Amino acid sequence: MSTKSPVHHEWIPQPADPPRLARAATLSMLGRPFWIVLTVFCIGYVGSSAAMGLLDFPHLAILLVPIAAALLVYLLTLFNLRRSLQSGTRWTSTFGPQSLTVSSSAGQSTLNYNQITGIRRRGPYVSISTRSAGRITYIGELFPPAAIEFVRSRVTPSR
Repeated sequence: MSTKSPVHHEWIPQPADPPRLARAATLSMLGRPFWIVLTVFCIGYVGSSAAMGLLDFPHLAILLVPIAAALLVYLLTLFNLRRSLQSGTRWTSTFGPQSLTVSSSAGQSTLNYNQITGIRRRGPYVSISTRSAGRITYIGELFPPAAIEFVRSRVTPSR
């Protein structure tokens, strides 16, 4: 990527994008240590209840906790994505010499490279760690591999 002029990428959401991105967000959540431990605990609880002969509906119902949580995350994420990723709206990313900008119909976000401490792809998303705002997640289509490498070349890791 050139350092002389900004590089632009464009993405226009399609109807299949919100469900795809909601699934990815839900699977990402379920892969986090807390949810793995919670699921193992619920399965272990049901297993020990069965071993003691106490396997009735209230003991089985604990398995609904991780299932209900995953379903709730999926539905809430899908609702929000359908609202923010209306089919046909234009999203762009611009990578200049000092900063990157992501624009959509909802607004514009500009990050100076000196505030970014890391960038990585997480499924269909790109996660950017910053010094002041924590972690920001964007749609991966706005960050092709060359753009991610370009940002990495300008990032100062945190100490």
